[in-house]
Amino acid sequence: SLLRPCLFYDVTHGRGSHRGGSVSYQNIHEALFTLQLYELLQRVTELAGIKVSVGIITPYKLQLKCLNREFDVVLKSDEGK
Repeated sequence: SLLRPCLFYDVTHGRGSHRGGSVSYQNIHEALFTLQLYELLQRVTELAGIKVSVGIITPYKLQLKCLNREFDVVLKSDEGK
């Protein structure tokens, strides 16, 4: 059940926010949850000896920047490239 094609999670403790008068949103709690979920998925699939491809979709530019900040170390790794 962990490797379904598409999953949605409701992060109830997070709050969206604007920055600098932008109409875009960011939610740091969602970004941190996404990073933790990604790290869990990597550990589980590594133990199972399988490779997976992960995609994260957001319609908000600020959320994309927030995700890029949180995933900075992952994105710079060989695995993240």
